Amino acid sequence: MYYIGDITLVVNVPSIVIGIAAAVVCTTAVSVIVCMRSLHTKPATAMRPKAPKPGKRIVLEKITPFWKRLSFNSKLTARNLLRYKSRLFMTVIGVAGCTALIVAAFGLLNSFDPLTIDQFETIYKYNTVIVPEDSGTESELEYLTDTAENDADISAYMLMMQEEASVVCGSNVKDGDTTLVAVQSPENLPEIISLHTRRDGTELSLTDEGVLLNEKLADELDAEVGDMIELSSDSGTAEVKVTGIYEQYLYNYVYMTADLYSELYGSEACYNTMDVKLSDTSEEAKSAFSSEYLDDSRITAVTFIDSSLEDFENMLSSLDLVVIVMIICAAALAFVVLYNLTNINIAERVREIATFKVLGFHNGETSSFIYRENIVLTILGIAAGLILGNFLTGFIVQTVEVDNVMFGRDIYFTSYLCAAGLTALFALIVNAVMSIKIKSVNMVESLKSVE
Repeated sequence: MYYIGDITLVVNVPSIVIGIAAAVVCTTAVSVIVCMRSLHTKPATAMRPKAPKPGKRIVLEKITPFWKRLSFNSKLTARNLLRYKSRLFMTVIGVAGCTALIVAAFGLLNSFDPLTIDQFETIYKYNTVIVPEDSGTESELEYLTDTAENDADISAYMLMMQEEASVVCGSNVKDGDTTLVAVQSPENLPEIISLHTRRDGTELSLTDEGVLLNEKLADELDAEVGDMIELSSDSGTAEVKVTGIYEQYLYNYVYMTADLYSELYGSEACYNTMDVKLSDTSEEAKSAFSSEYLDDSRITAVTFIDSSLEDFENMLSSLDLVVIVMIICAAALAFVVLYNLTNINIAERVREIATFKVLGFHNGETSSFIYRENIVLTILGIAAGLILGNFLTGFIVQTVEVDNVMFGRDIYFTSYLCAAGLTALFALIVNAVMSIKIKSVNMVESLKSVE
């Protein structure tokens, strides 16, 4: 889909300077803010361990029926979470970013599925295209339709006229990458191509009242059902009404009936292709079919769309590496955020942890006070990340689309499950690593007098 020429490394000095300056300013600003806050502290206070923030009544305590039903450990966790609000928001934002990246990675894969599955199995019912040497009217191509009618291997066929066109809707112009298609028998079109809406799958009828536009083209033209558009091709220029917008992922097509074409341009449609649906699509059957029809000098080509499907599948397989890279970045983000914040949490509460140990709490019970807070924050972050990932995926998909391709707009439910599951797994790994540090807390050293 994308042509990328030879890569040439260009040293862009302004960009380098701006990037370095931005990094230095961000890191320096944080250091200055923290240092200024510490320097305002009295020396006697600064020499002692940092006192924990005083406990306050939290919002949940005002909901008396709910608060009374909570256990002591749950109340303790809720108070600790809301006592350190900055840590709460930093953790939720970091975990949300991790989840959003994973959702975007899997969502990107989901968005490419329609290019193969929906396009070549649901929308395109035909599997073969026959191209005559010379285009012609229905009567001039009667030899081709008669042959197809008597061929037992062909279950459906239809003559199509295709030509390049430009489309104008209001002030929006689509010049190029659009094909005008005139259909021989619109009543039989569903046997060859399914023109339906994307959201609810409603089958659209092709009538003499107007034309059908694919969704990508309609979005670029800002066209809706009932709008008038101007079609220009080698046949001339005409205005016509949009009667429907159908689901299509590859290329832009404007469908109309042959009768409407004759009415708009004053000449009979000259068909240049015939779409065919073969009953047997085995390699042997396709080879025999191709040989039989190409023996006729009036037929110049026989094309099977299976080859196009294979090309797309091979091309999209490279996306697996993109997904892996995004998941690795998401994991790194989760590890950095959760590890650092948990490490700070343990360092500030080392006397509290030592007190629990002195009172006879086991390592697992002591660690659970820290783990429980991490788990709650991780769940909140995952919930926020699933929502953020949906918007991020939509932005990425619409950004990388090219003019003649529309990617899928849906993210599968399994992608959300995988994103939530992987984020939870990363959080559990961090908890497991930090449990070693909690176990290594020395009760005597932590509780002895500072003086």
